[in-house]
Amino acid sequence: MPPKPISSPTLSSPDAAAKIIKLLETLHVKLDSKPQCECNQLRQELMELKKMLGKSAEQPPPPLDTYSAVKMAINDAAAYSEKAKRAVWVGRPEESTPELTLASDQKAIEELCAELNDGSLSQALTDGKIRYHRHPEVKADRKKRILKIVFTDEKTRDQFLSLIRSKRPSTVSRVPAATRKKS
Repeated sequence: MPPKPISSPTLSSPDAAAKIIKLLETLHVKLDSKPQCECNQLRQELMELKKMLGKSAEQPPPPLDTYSAVKMAINDAAAYSEKAKRAVWVGRPEESTPELTLASDQKAIEELCAELNDGSLSQALTDGKIRYHRHPEVKADRKKRILKIVFTDEKTRDQFLSLIRSKRPSTVSRVPAATRKKS
């Protein structure tokens, strides 16, 4: 024998419809008062992103100013990369002629590498991986010029500077006679 259907009030009655509407309203209020599930928030954000991406395809390409800024940033990065391979020796005295200064600088760098007692630095100097020059190249009315030491890579430069900082070699810590304060 089939089960008897459960009798329920008819939905056509105004009281039943009002009760259902009231129940739905309270359910909505309860749901709105509860914190939203993180999944729902993420789903909403994803939908907003999709809408934005759809709109961005319709946007015109960026103006040339943006291109210029990006190009300048790339060029600056290359310049910084080159500068990261250099060290500067300030206060190194110059000789009377450019030829004597060049020879004196060569000898000082060789002595410095020897005093640091690091085989890889000495080998890099021998292999020509450590170069140097005075800056500016031509001595104008300036009395003193810095000595720029250029390495082939940052690792060698960092090793060189680390050894100088830790060993404090007398080659670089000596103060030239002309600049010493007299007591």
